[in-house]
Amino acid sequence: MPPAPLRAGAPPRPPAPAAAPAASAPRARGRAAPRAGAPTPADPASTPPRPPPPPRPLQSLALAAATAALTVGAAAAVSVDPATVVVDAARLVPDGTEPALVARIKRIEASGGPRVRVATLLSGDPASPTSDDLRAAWRPGPSTVVVVADPTNSSLLRVFAGARVGVGPQFASELAARYGNLYERRAGGDAAQLSAALAVLLDCVDPATAPSGGCLVVPGVGDDQLSLTTVFSAAGGFVAGFASRLRSPPFADRPLAWVLAFAPLWGILFFSFGLGPLAVRGAPAADIALDCAAFAGAFFLFRASPLFAASAFGSDRAVLTREGRERVMQSEDSDED
Repeated sequence: MPPAPLRAGAPPRPPAPAAAPAASAPRARGRAAPRAGAPTPADPASTPPRPPPPPRPLQSLALAAATAALTVGAAAAVSVDPATVVVDAARLVPDGTEPALVARIKRIEASGGPRVRVATLLSGDPASPTSDDLRAAWRPGPSTVVVVADPTNSSLLRVFAGARVGVGPQFASELAARYGNLYERRAGGDAAQLSAALAVLLDCVDPATAPSGGCLVVPGVGDDQLSLTTVFSAAGGFVAGFASRLRSPPFADRPLAWVLAFAPLWGILFFSFGLGPLAVRGAPAADIALDCAAFAGAFFLFRASPLFAASAFGSDRAVLTREGRERVMQSEDSDED
C-alpha cells in the first residue's frame, strides 16, 4: 500500500531503521579466496624455467683459464728417473760434491750394502717432486734408505730405513733429530747439516767402514747430549754423597751400607743416564772423564761440605750410634738406682 500523504503541519516521520546485516558464515581455514579481479598465481610446476643469462666475455675467459691451469697442474707430476740416486731440487748438496756422493752410494750398493737414495724437496714448488713421486720411482724396500731434506719444514730431515739396512730401530729418528733440529740448522746451515748426516749414515751402512754389529744408535755425542749426561752423573754423585752421611738405624754405625742401599738410584743416574749413552756412542775418553769427575765432585761436595751437615733423617749429632745408645741406657739405670 502506498504511504499516506503528509498532512499540513504534521512533523516528518523518522526514517525506518536499516535492516541488520546477515550473519556472516564462518571463515574457512586455509588460504583466502582471491578477490575479484586479482591475478591468479601461476602453478610452479607448470611454469617453464627461466633460461640462464648469457655469459659475459671476461667471465668466460677467466673460467677457461682457471680450468686449464688446474688441469695442467694436476697432470704435471714431476717424473723421477728410477736410476737417479740424488734428486737435488732444493739445491742443498754443495757444488762439486754430488758426483763423489753418487759414486760412493753406487759403490756401497755394488758391494752388498743397502740402496741409499737422497732427495731435497721444496714443498709447494711445482718443479719439485713430491714424496709420492719419489716413492713411485724408487719403490723403497726393506734394504733401502731414503734421506729427504725439506728446508721449508721445521725439521729439516726425514730418514726412512728398511728392516734389513743394518741400523738400530731408533737410528733414523735420532739422525733426523740431531742434524735436522732448528738449533743446529741456525748454527751450521741446512747444507752443512745435510752433508754431516749423510757422512754419518754412509759410514754406518758401508760394509767397508760399518762396525761389526751395525750402528744401533747414531755415533758421536752432541753438545746437548753431553751436557745432559754430565747433569745425570752429578745427580748420581749427590745421591751417593747423601747416603754416605746417613746415621739412621738399622745401619747407624755402617755408613757404607746406606751407600749400597741407595745404589739402585745413584747407579741408574750415573751408569744408565751418564756413562751409558757415552759408551754406546763411542764417545772420546775426555767426555767419559768429564762425567766421572762430575760424579766424584758432587759426592765429595755433599760428603764434606758443612752446608749439608744435617741429613734428611736428622743431623749427625741427633742420631746416636750403638755405643751412644748403650751409654745413655747405662746412665739412666744409674740414675734410677
